[in-house]
Amino acid sequence: MKTNSTIRGIAHGHMTKDNLTGFASMMTSDARTLSLARIAMNLPVYLDMGEEPSDEYTRISKLSAAYCGLLGRVNKELVSGLDEKREEEALSLRKESTQIMELLSAYTDRFTVYEYVLNRLEYRFSGASLEVGYSDEDMTQEILQKLSSETDQTVRQSMLVSIIEQLPMRMTRKRFFQVLAEGMDAYKGSDKEAVDGQLFMLRTAAMLEEPAEFKQSFPEFYEVVETFKQAPLSAVSEAEWNKLHDMLADAMEELNSQMDRMLLLQELINDLCVVTMTDGCTWIEQHKTCSSIISFTLTPGTDEAALNAMLTALEGIQEQYSMNFQEKSTLVDELMQSSKEQLSEQGMLETFSKLEILSKLLSSSRFADIEQKQESETVEASYIEEQTAALISELEAFLKSSSKPLARAVMAKLVTMVPLFIRDYNQLEEYIQNSLSSCSDVAEKLACIEIIRSL
Repeated sequence: MKTNSTIRGIAHGHMTKDNLTGFASMMTSDARTLSLARIAMNLPVYLDMGEEPSDEYTRISKLSAAYCGLLGRVNKELVSGLDEKREEEALSLRKESTQIMELLSAYTDRFTVYEYVLNRLEYRFSGASLEVGYSDEDMTQEILQKLSSETDQTVRQSMLVSIIEQLPMRMTRKRFFQVLAEGMDAYKGSDKEAVDGQLFMLRTAAMLEEPAEFKQSFPEFYEVVETFKQAPLSAVSEAEWNKLHDMLADAMEELNSQMDRMLLLQELINDLCVVTMTDGCTWIEQHKTCSSIISFTLTPGTDEAALNAMLTALEGIQEQYSMNFQEKSTLVDELMQSSKEQLSEQGMLETFSKLEILSKLLSSSRFADIEQKQESETVEASYIEEQTAALISELEAFLKSSSKPLARAVMAKLVTMVPLFIRDYNQLEEYIQNSLSSCSDVAEKLACIEIIRSL
């Protein structure tokens, strides 16, 4: 009852020091309880995700070991109070996990492009041909009818973007660069962070960004990248295609496995960060239960049946505290947007800034940036033009040095990452039909048609 009255009071403008302090205390306690419960439930799942990564993934293995070690130390200190270094140690693990995920994402960008290329080369060796009576005009109408039959606007827009990406890429370089420039024009009036973020996404999708230790951290994946760089993609033989296909399939399976591990490990690290940032909370029964489960899980040779029996004590806790925390998190967002001056007057701005960080750590965006930043400035149009010109210059050099299949794959990806250049139905119809009719490579057209129909 007190919780609800405190929230209602603050929401209605009664931002007294007592109300704000009480609210912060309750939210901090909810955050710790929620994080401990999530660790207790997710840690066994993480440790059961198969064997530790092999020597090719030692960086993940080291992070995993470091996490378990720090969690064990924090768990022992929960009752008496944490060592002041624990928060810094947890945030350091988060920084490392973010860097690892950036590396894995960079490999994902590359493997996705390679898969796109191989899909369009596959039919060269199948002996298949276009169906009797096929026409580009009929295929265009089939695509348009499928789009128009979708009543959900969000789904329809998603389908449209996917279709444009999968159509044969026959846009001229000049038009392609124009589309990128026009797409970046839409960011005029935006803040610098948004502009830089979009430019970075375009660069990474085009494989222009290579993170630090790209080769050293994942040599097995790097070997795949080097193989594709040297492969004669424009004139690949069936034997070479099969070799590349099998190599990429194995690499993508392993990459997805490691990314799944990292996503869960990141959530565990975020929860540990929350625990270290909420020291001083009152020790309650739920904390004791979670601590016992964590200790039991970290002990070698844990009996699975006994662990499952212990986990039944946590049924409903995550749902309950997640709902409580989300309600408070929404209010914090509102106050940090509209009432910073009042929070500052009450000496609570720093406290609520910390609550905002807790909200980010417990959000669905596992890799959310939690660093406190100055408000980003709105950029001049000239800045966007200069940065876009620099990107286009890099892309121009990259596309010239790349095989046609690879260049087209990158172009197809990038045109879907800027605001859509097609404005109306007539433009869409014209673009689809031109893409199909300009493609004289029957194998590529067959692949594109099959992929689009599968959408």
